[in-house]
Amino acid sequence: MMNLARIAELVEEVVLDVPHGELTEIHVTRADDNPQTDLDKRIDAYLTATLPRILDVPLMSEEDPGRVLGRSGLCWIVDPVDGTINVIAGAGEFAVCAALVDAKDLRSLVGVVHLPRTGQIFTAIHGEGARRNGRVLVKDEFVGAIAPRAQRIAAFGVPKDGPGVAARMAHALGGLYSAGWVTRQQGAASVDICQVATGSWAAFFEYGLMYWDFAAAALIATEAGCSVRAVPRGPSRPDLLPLEFDFVVTRTAELMEEVTAMVGIRPEATRGR
Repeated sequence: MMNLARIAELVEEVVLDVPHGELTEIHVTRADDNPQTDLDKRIDAYLTATLPRILDVPLMSEEDPGRVLGRSGLCWIVDPVDGTINVIAGAGEFAVCAALVDAKDLRSLVGVVHLPRTGQIFTAIHGEGARRNGRVLVKDEFVGAIAPRAQRIAAFGVPKDGPGVAARMAHALGGLYSAGWVTRQQGAASVDICQVATGSWAAFFEYGLMYWDFAAAALIATEAGCSVRAVPRGPSRPDLLPLEFDFVVTRTAELMEEVTAMVGIRPEATRGR
């Protein structure tokens, strides 16, 4: 039987050891709608060489988006740098993300998210809880620790197809503001999802979020007691792993119903992570 705890331990060691180097001299190597830097390439090369030594299964990375996987067996899903534009700008957060996924039902079994700038590392094992820097994330504890006003902070992601979803975003944000919510935007979905897991944010949503951006972080949020909803965009093929989703995570199930009504992500499409 596969020892998920040992796999999670090894993945955490790998992610902590990524060669991020100096963050002050970053060189852009691809400047299109999915920019890339030498930092992305260094971390990607390290992860794609190292993770299969833990478990020899197919791997899909943001840095090789043309390699789409099938829907059977286990696979690695990695995002070497979630928040590349932040890295290029020299501002904000970024994260290194790795998940072991059962492709058949899109279930993440192990998820690790590392924030090198702050030294935080989040780890989760399916059915066994989530941790930040080794400390268990307990839902009842962080819900009780947050002031009422802070409980209505919603973070949101800016999709790559901004013009295509501008009206939808305007409607969603208008609904949130009218209902008394405040918003934050950090430019790295995995970071915001982990903020929901810790109780700093009450919710996060994004239209057209790529699978590698949340495969690890959504498991962390789920195992911390949060509610997650991910709806594939466009027609799904039973033989190919879907890549693009409308995504929302909230700290409680009650907040999920409120937020999804405002942002327009169908509640009947709930899919656990």
